[in-house]
Amino acid sequence: RHISKPETAEEIIALSETEQDNDESLTSIDKKRSKTYLQGFKILAYLKDRMNNDRKIKLEFKDAFNAVCAYAKSTIEAYDKWVHNHYEVQVWQHFYDLGRQKDHWAKELINMTHTREAKPNKVLCEKKMSQLTSACFDANNIIARSMREFSSDPSIPTATIIIKRAHDLMLDYIKESTQVLSKMSINRIRRASLEKDEWGAFKTFENNASEQQKTYAKTFCKPAIKSYHKKKKIFDLIAAHISHDVIPKILPHYDFNLPLDEGSLSSELIQENRESIHKLSREFRLKATELYLKIAKEELEYQEERLEKLLEDFPQDRDQLLSTQAISDLDNDEPFDNEVFTQKPLSQRKENVVKEKGSDLFKLYIEIALKRALLETEREILFLDERGVKETPGEISEARDLNPVLRKDFMLQA
Repeated sequence: RHISKPETAEEIIALSETEQDNDESLTSIDKKRSKTYLQGFKILAYLKDRMNNDRKIKLEFKDAFNAVCAYAKSTIEAYDKWVHNHYEVQVWQHFYDLGRQKDHWAKELINMTHTREAKPNKVLCEKKMSQLTSACFDANNIIARSMREFSSDPSIPTATIIIKRAHDLMLDYIKESTQVLSKMSINRIRRASLEKDEWGAFKTFENNASEQQKTYAKTFCKPAIKSYHKKKKIFDLIAAHISHDVIPKILPHYDFNLPLDEGSLSSELIQENRESIHKLSREFRLKATELYLKIAKEELEYQEERLEKLLEDFPQDRDQLLSTQAISDLDNDEPFDNEVFTQKPLSQRKENVVKEKGSDLFKLYIEIALKRALLETEREILFLDERGVKETPGEISEARDLNPVLRKDFMLQA
């Protein structure tokens, strides 16, 4: 079926939201399952651990621990949505500022709107920020209402002090549990900025390079850079899988399953043979992963050497050619006394013709492109990280009032 291209900003936004809703519906079950830290027993275990390791908390919660646990279980999802949307709105705010102030719309946005035009991307950013801000207010109101109800409980003499402490503990817990989310949000912000820098560096190179340099870069260097980035990504991902004790998906999960006649073997021999079969399967996967890493490293080194050779053979800059010509002219010409010059000396004209070296500008572009590619790899590696609560979380800071406010340590440092 033919799908007409959206023409208005509203149609583009509607299309992007439909695609996003479809993606979210397919992954909603997985997302709910992955948030194990929202389970009641997890937060209760965390509160017990903090209380047992901190005498001050233990004294404060002595007669109200059950009430604190009930508060935590009833508000845990609100805290999670509060922090999640707070991180998300910071990312979209960066996209918006980057587009409005730097005239660069992030690739993540363009993949949703399917256009680089300012209006659709601007409208999408504003709509997302409005939705996320509203969601933050809703979560904030739920938490504030729960805190007021807790503090007004006449059966708890020091309810105000206790709820302040409980609020900070909840923030500590969510922060520890969403470290991967925080890192991924920072990754998205940095990638968007580097995309702008990469694009700007390449345009600067094109504006200053000679035609020979531009042709050489497009024909030989850019394909080599793409191949190098691809091999670098594969190698880093394999190394990350190994460090996380996860078998790369490309390798077969093969388990040897040899037949055993249990009626012809003693129980000891059956167990011994089963362990041998299991060990053989484990060794196969280990050796296969090691071989895969070795091959990936060799491929990466080959592409790295190829790229370095291409950069060594990069065409000369125009100022180098002019300086060579100038030296040749000076060797052949004799100086004249009281000579009147009708044009600027060659060295001065050269400075006006070429301000920056094309080769240096292209190397700068490669450096920025590599940083951006590494961030894309880092994003995939973050999916392998565990999302559990650490045993020794950071220090707790005191809340000053009953209005729930996210602390400064929830601001993304990109």
